[in-house]
Amino acid sequence: MTLKKIKKFGTDYDSDEIVARAKDVNPIIDLLNAATDGTGTGLAVSSMTTNTINETTSGAGVTVDSVLIKDGAVDLNGAADALILDADGDTTISADTEDTINFEINGADDFQMTANTFTALSGSTIATNTIAETTAGSGVTVDGVLVKDGGIVCADAATLEVDVVNEATAAAGVTVDGMLIKDGACKPSSVQLPTPYGTAASNVTTVEYGDGRNITTTLSFTDLVIGAPTAGGDSAHGVLIHTLPQTTPLLVNSISIVVGLTLGSVTTDTPDVGLGSTQANGAVATLDGTGTFEDIMTGQTWPGTLDGTLDYYAVIPGGSVATDATIFPLMKASTAKPIYLNAADGWNAGVTGNLTATGTIVINYTLIA
Repeated sequence: MTLKKIKKFGTDYDSDEIVARAKDVNPIIDLLNAATDGTGTGLAVSSMTTNTINETTSGAGVTVDSVLIKDGAVDLNGAADALILDADGDTTISADTEDTINFEINGADDFQMTANTFTALSGSTIATNTIAETTAGSGVTVDGVLVKDGGIVCADAATLEVDVVNEATAAAGVTVDGMLIKDGACKPSSVQLPTPYGTAASNVTTVEYGDGRNITTTLSFTDLVIGAPTAGGDSAHGVLIHTLPQTTPLLVNSISIVVGLTLGSVTTDTPDVGLGSTQANGAVATLDGTGTFEDIMTGQTWPGTLDGTLDYYAVIPGGSVATDATIFPLMKASTAKPIYLNAADGWNAGVTGNLTATGTIVINYTLIA
């Protein structure tokens, strides 16, 4: 028996067959059972044409093959591949995982959305001409790299790997942390070495620049203690300021000194000050009694007052021949190469406390192997 048309009125259903058999109650019951699969609660038909399907129970909505339609919304209930978009059924949108939306294209999951995050899955690409910041002034962060106002800021200790960096403006070159690289040339002495060749001394700040062969070492210190002079007597003192590398022979090209000395309230002493390969000591008034007290820079009578006023010296090797038997300026490998700032004098009877030094010493040398 075929159900051709159904109209809903009250709680009963009617059709052409029901009208035709209106005088016979049993056939009507048979027809309803057939239309409802014998349950009396569901309607089993091969097709239905209607303008409106309303819920039977207020607030319950209407469920069509597990899809709930209620109050203008469609509830797919987390079914996999719930919303099919193309003819062959392999492009879908679904939310079969709680609070996660999956976008499947051509049978593969390409994109995924979770709370506040849109993810392009492995093998997928986001192609766009512009990525703009959401909050003004915040910039856009890409895998830890901040892109903001036309600049790029990498996180501490991060590396930037690229085969070629070209200038943005013709003939301007590229500046890297203050160093200009332009037209295939740069100034090697301006490249700070991440690992110094020499060894820093206590209370001395050491920074080295160079190209791996020509090295410039800058030593800076403040109130560096040289020693405690003997009041009214002779005494020599010294402090280690740096140790040059011992793994390869080197040639010291120059040493420049800009240093001020301080000694308590006594400012009139004129000590003998030099650079040596050993630390000065003993009851002596000058450094020349022991060659290694001043074998890097010969002792100089201090011309200024001992109140921190800066004095200037430079050591530039002359025309004498250096051999591996000399300590300076040619220093052979496997030889200890410490540099001490030394001072000696017949000190004023009123001196107290320590003789200290503040300033900068710059050493330029060349590795020769």
